Amino acid sequence: MKGDRTAQAIARQLKAMGCDRYDIGIRDAASGKMMNREWTPQEVQQNAAWLKRMNAQGNDIYIRPAEQARHGLVLVDDLSIDDLDAMKQEGREPAAIIETSPKNYQAWVKVAQDAPAGHRGVIARKLAREYDADPASADSRHYGRLAGFTNRKDKYTSRTGYQPWVLCRESSGKSATAGPELMQQAGQVLDSIERRQERTARLAEITAPQSVRRYRRSVVDDYRSEMAGLVKRYGDDLSKCDFIAAMKLASKGREPDEIGKAMAEASPAIMERKAGHEADYIKRTVQKVMELPQVQEARAELAKQAQKQRSRGPDLSM
Repeated sequence: MKGDRTAQAIARQLKAMGCDRYDIGIRDAASGKMMNREWTPQEVQQNAAWLKRMNAQGNDIYIRPAEQARHGLVLVDDLSIDDLDAMKQEGREPAAIIETSPKNYQAWVKVAQDAPAGHRGVIARKLAREYDADPASADSRHYGRLAGFTNRKDKYTSRTGYQPWVLCRESSGKSATAGPELMQQAGQVLDSIERRQERTARLAEITAPQSVRRYRRSVVDDYRSEMAGLVKRYGDDLSKCDFIAAMKLASKGREPDEIGKAMAEASPAIMERKAGHEADYIKRTVQKVMELPQVQEARAELAKQAQKQRSRGPDLSM
């Protein structure tokens, strides 16, 4: 490692983040396609040479704690030096500060040794609001950049072809002073959301037509099944997961009101993500899905098959 600045930068960031397993993302800057690897800290360091080659071939290198890792890290993206100074003064001291491009920073804030994903998501959004950071990166499972590699985005490439290095500027590894307070506030937010969700679910069950209630359980099961696979593939892009799950259910012949009710009950954290306009979000999503040509074709084919079955009459053979 001596003399290898990339290896040194990786080691500093890994130690500051302090997890036993990491997801490493290798994303092609041109196509946006992401290749993922789950490694221990030792495996990350052992594969540094391969990551260097991938970076040289046009891939950006990212990191986040692995899904099963026990940690309390929250990523805050797109920060300035002034933002970082304010965070330190206000008890949000980062465990690691990564300069992703000149004078542009990401901060990993350690709010606890082990914080549930829901708490981390609430805190990430709170910090993004407070420090005018990137709201699109404010979730519990977002990738940050791994230090020691170049930033391959075109907008950071100079006329001479120079691409900035991603640098580990600070790596204290310490927990934020305000961590316990942030965790308590996040718990209160989640409790409030849970109460609202329970009330909404009960009202929906009471007011749903009998015909919907009869089939509702199976629709919700289908929706949850689809979402389970989609979340593994797309991570915290839950709106994309919602859309694809709804599209699949519609293509199987589920009616718009059934899909909407399944989304209301089974879409992860919808009350939190779409606070105040959940119904409008569901309505627009289902409407867009039902207008897709491939969905209309699939439903037309199902209708055609059903008509053929009816024209044949019941099968009375033994």
